Amino acid sequence: MLLSKGKNPGIILLPVFIIIFLIGFSSCKSGRKLETGEARIKGRIVNPTRNFIEFKKTTDPAAKNDTIKLNDVYGAETKSDTLSSDVNSKNLITSNNTQQLSILLDKEFDIKLWVDTRDPSASLSISGNGADLNNYVARKLMLNSEFNQKNVNLLKSGPEEYSRFLKEYKAGLDKLLSGLPSKSPYIPEGFRELEAKNIYLTFNTLKLNYAIEHLREEGEASQFTPDETYFAFLKEIPFDNPEELKNLNYELLVSTYADYLSKKENIGKTLTQDQWLSAKYETYKKIFRDPATRDRVLFEFLKKNIRQFEMDWYKNAVEEFRSTASSDSLKVELTKLKDTRERLSNED
Repeated sequence: MLLSKGKNPGIILLPVFIIIFLIGFSSCKSGRKLETGEARIKGRIVNPTRNFIEFKKTTDPAAKNDTIKLNDVYGAETKSDTLSSDVNSKNLITSNNTQQLSILLDKEFDIKLWVDTRDPSASLSISGNGADLNNYVARKLMLNSEFNQKNVNLLKSGPEEYSRFLKEYKAGLDKLLSGLPSKSPYIPEGFRELEAKNIYLTFNTLKLNYAIEHLREEGEASQFTPDETYFAFLKEIPFDNPEELKNLNYELLVSTYADYLSKKENIGKTLTQDQWLSAKYETYKKIFRDPATRDRVLFEFLKKNIRQFEMDWYKNAVEEFRSTASSDSLKVELTKLKDTRERLSNED
C-alpha cells in the first residue's frame, strides 16, 4: 500500500513516532503447512526513525515481489508474494548505513523475525526452522560491522593494542560458530568447517593489512617490524592448490599478501598505477609455483584489470601469459576478453 503524498506526515508518523510493520513473505495464512520447496518468513520490525529497510532476493535485485520497502516519507510501499520453490536466496535488511542484517532462506525454512531498528543487536529475535543458521549469520554481520568501525582508527595503534583487538574479534567469531548445533537439517553440510577456515583466513588477512599499514618508509622509525613469527601462518596456507581459489576469503588473503610483498619491495618509490599493477603481477608469479594455480591467479588478475588493456604492462603481461601459461583454455579465454574489450572501446 502506498499512502497518498497529500497526507499530513505528522499524522502518519503518530505522536509517539512508533510504527510497527507486519511482514509476511507469503500469501499463506498463519499456520499453513509449507509445501515442498517453499519457504516463509514472518515477523515484525519496529522502525520509528523510518530508516531504509529492504528485503530482496539478491538473485534478482530488480524483482518487485518478495520485497518490502519502508522508506517512503509519507507511508510504506509493501509488495509480497509467496516465495517460489526456487528459494535459495539471501534477503537483506539495511537499517542504516552501518548496520546490515541478512536473512537466509532455503527450502522449508519457516522463520519468525522480530527486530527494533533502533538497537538491532539487542532486540533481534529469530526462531523457527532455519533460525540457528540465521542467528549466526545475523550476529556475525553485526560483529563485523562493529569491528570495521573500530578498525579504521586502531590500524594506527601499536602492535600490542592491535593484536589484542584482533584476538578479541576472532574470539567473538569463534564463540558464535561454536554456538551452532553440531547437526541440523537446516545447516548445510560442511558449513561449520568452512566457516572455521574462513575465520582463520580473515584473521590473517587482517594481520597482513596491519603489516602493510606499518611498512617503514626510508629514514623513518617504525614501532612495528613483522618477523618470521608474525608471518608463521603463511606456512599453513596452501599456495599450490587451485581448488582454494574458489574461496573468496582465500583469494583476499593472497591478494593482500601480494600487496604487502609488492609494497615492501618498492619502499621509497613513487609508482604509477601502471607500475604498481605490473609489480603486483610479478609478485603473484613468485608466490605460486604450481603451474595450474599460478595460471588461474594470473588469469583472474588480468581479467579483473581488463580496463588496463592499453597499458604497456598489460600488453606485456598478456603476451607473456599466452606464451608461458600451461592452460590453453585460459589463453583462449583471455584473448577473447581482451579482443572484446578492444572492440567495445573502439565502438565508443
